Amino acid sequence: MSNSGKSYQQVDPVGGYSARPVTILGCAGVVIYAIVETVIGWAGVSMPAVAFIALAATVLAAVGVVYWSSPLRAPFPRFGFATIVLLAVAAMSLDAMASWNGAVLPPGEWGPVVFGLTMVEISPYRPPRALAFATTFGGVIAGVIAVTHPATQLSDSPTIVTFIATVIPLISLGFGSAAYASALRRSSGWLQPESDLAAHAAIEELRENTMRSVQLDRAGILNRTVVPFFTEVLRRDSLSRADAAEARVISASIRALMIADVDRSWLDDLIDQIARAREDGSLPGSEVVQDSERLAAGMSKEQRIVTRVLLVALLGQPGFDPDGFAILLARKGASCRVKITAKLDKDESIQRSGLAPYFAVLRIVFGDLQVAFQSPTLTLRFSYDHR
Repeated sequence: MSNSGKSYQQVDPVGGYSARPVTILGCAGVVIYAIVETVIGWAGVSMPAVAFIALAATVLAAVGVVYWSSPLRAPFPRFGFATIVLLAVAAMSLDAMASWNGAVLPPGEWGPVVFGLTMVEISPYRPPRALAFATTFGGVIAGVIAVTHPATQLSDSPTIVTFIATVIPLISLGFGSAAYASALRRSSGWLQPESDLAAHAAIEELRENTMRSVQLDRAGILNRTVVPFFTEVLRRDSLSRADAAEARVISASIRALMIADVDRSWLDDLIDQIARAREDGSLPGSEVVQDSERLAAGMSKEQRIVTRVLLVALLGQPGFDPDGFAILLARKGASCRVKITAKLDKDESIQRSGLAPYFAVLRIVFGDLQVAFQSPTLTLRFSYDHR
């Protein structure tokens, strides 16, 4: 999918995550606005029960925005967006119905404004085209309500004036949110080349560090086994049957080590490199990676980068217990299933708040991330197409 069909959250998952606190405050503000406007215009309400149902629909729409904007549910689902739009339309329609037999003109009702503000709150999480389509749909409903409302027929103002006054707030806020979403997405696109350069630099640094570590390990093996053997042979200036047997043992061990290196994947090297960089003997090594078919090689560059960042963050979490850490890769059809388990000696809320930005990015890249936390074990499951 090109960036034109993506939301800001999909293009920049971390940026989408950082917008969530503002989203939560905005949703609370929308609900408060609807309640205040209902109280102010209570004199024109002819059906109180319907007015309360309209407020309930507004609350449900706000709760839906907060729920589906969570990084644990990223990207913002199409079903969730459709549900919120329908709830906002229901709130707008019920608000008008509550004053159907009263004296309140449609422009004085809060439904269209609440619909527009709801689109503003969703703007970081849905593509601009979806926001524009929903705004058009909401505008048509608002226009029909404005024309058919009994209070419009009793007003001295022309019907077109009432229609414009009702629809303009919704259209302005809705299409404004679409334009804002488009601007956010474009700004992320401008930063993408720099991100790619940084990612490439990180990969090159990891490759150089891995090669340096491998060279040091091999030099250490030669210094411990081969060099002493040849030194002793040169000192004696003769060969025995025992020397031949020892040479075969040394050769077999080096050959086995080289074969093991061939079977290693970038994921094995990554875990070892993280442990060496931290200089923490308690951290696990590549033995925690179970990838007999070397399925990790099938990840794309973007998937490898995200996985690396997640593992670095996970191993650096307070309360991380190396004994409960494991990475399992298994083939299922044309896809590869990944399961990561980690033991975290902290409360669930603390861990989720600390790792939530990484979950947001992981869910965007892999799409089917499942997060489960049964204290003290965190389990992550996701998959990717194996190429």
